[in-house]
Amino acid sequence: MNHQAVQLSTLSARKTRVAATLKRFVGRWKPLVTLDRTDLAMSLRDDRSKARRPVCLVSERPFMRLFFPTALIAGALAFSPALAEDLTAISTTAMSITGDITLDDSEIVFSDGQSLAFDELVQDVFVVDGEEVSASVYSVAEPQTLELLNGNTLCGDGFVTYVATWAGMDDLTIVAMFDTQDVPGSDAEMCASFTYE
Repeated sequence: MNHQAVQLSTLSARKTRVAATLKRFVGRWKPLVTLDRTDLAMSLRDDRSKARRPVCLVSERPFMRLFFPTALIAGALAFSPALAEDLTAISTTAMSITGDITLDDSEIVFSDGQSLAFDELVQDVFVVDGEEVSASVYSVAEPQTLELLNGNTLCGDGFVTYVATWAGMDDLTIVAMFDTQDVPGSDAEMCASFTYE
């Protein structure tokens, strides 16, 4: 047998062994989900170990192909925390008392590192200059008076009980502080307001 015939024989034997190994391997697995012809993904189960791989959310039905990704994204957004917004002080009161702030649905953090934690969002409308606007009014988890920049406080000697935020002109953000016992309904009740961009 010449050298080329030996090589072909060896290659053929290797192919046979590989094919037999693959056949044994594939025979141990069975598909749990049947997909369309594109075979984007498949979930397989080993009958012997019962170990499972993640179940595929792709379906042959176009509606389901659209529904599952949409539902997953909506669910992720619903349970993800609100992103904190860094705001730059531009009003005189903001620059002299709070400095730049970081604001989200859980707290307001001032430039010196002190913060006011919110308990809950108590209303989403508010009266500003006699007109109702969309706003976020939060109750403060632990009403307090904070000494911030230059020894200034947010509400004089009063304890801050509520914080309201709304959009002002030119995409500015207004933050108002309240020391009222009841939920404030308008800017007429505030003890101080600060403007940021």
